[in-house]
Amino acid sequence: RTFCNLPAVAQRLLGRWSGTAVQMLEPFWNTDVAADYLAVPCPKVVANDAADMIVNDVSSLKSGVAFSAEIRKQQTTKGSGCILDSPMEYQLSEWENVGVLESKYL
Repeated sequence: RTFCNLPAVAQRLLGRWSGTAVQMLEPFWNTDVAADYLAVPCPKVVANDAADMIVNDVSSLKSGVAFSAEIRKQQTTKGSGCILDSPMEYQLSEWENVGVLESKYL
């Protein structure tokens, strides 16, 4: 059981407010596990339990890595898994009625 970042897990367990509370309580504690995972230069395997009752699928390491690969195209995963509005890339592709990679605005 591995999470992407601690605020994302808190939001999924307690509600949207708890992500901000966790960030305020641990301002100097880096909980961005997905970024550390991506930074290690070795072969990797990610496995997770889809029925995990503690770490929601959206706030899991697997989702953080996927979000970074699809949206950010870089090694940062800060904020991945947190409850946010839809990314602008998704909003534009929805408006164009195409996939994210087929959008002419990206």
